Amino acid sequence: MIHGYQIPPQLVFVCEDDKHTVEVYKLIIENNIDTDKFKIYYTTDLRQNTTSLNKSLLEFNYDKETGKFKVNNVDIKLLG
Repeated sequence: MIHGYQIPPQLVFVCEDDKHTVEVYKLIIENNIDTDKFKIYYTTDLRQNTTSLNKSLLEFNYDKETGKFKVNNVDIKLLG
């Protein structure tokens, strides 16, 4: 349980496009924002206009093998 929540709070950034998504992510990293207490997802306006929202969210994960961050699609069932 984190701060009284059974499920960590989620923050979704709606960005202009994929380039803007990376810029937002870089700002979070550069400013050392502590993201351990909540889950951050990213999307774009065009991703929200698809027929299914299930794969409209992205997240960044650190790859220990390469030492780089990579973007993954998040498969979440939205809207029943």
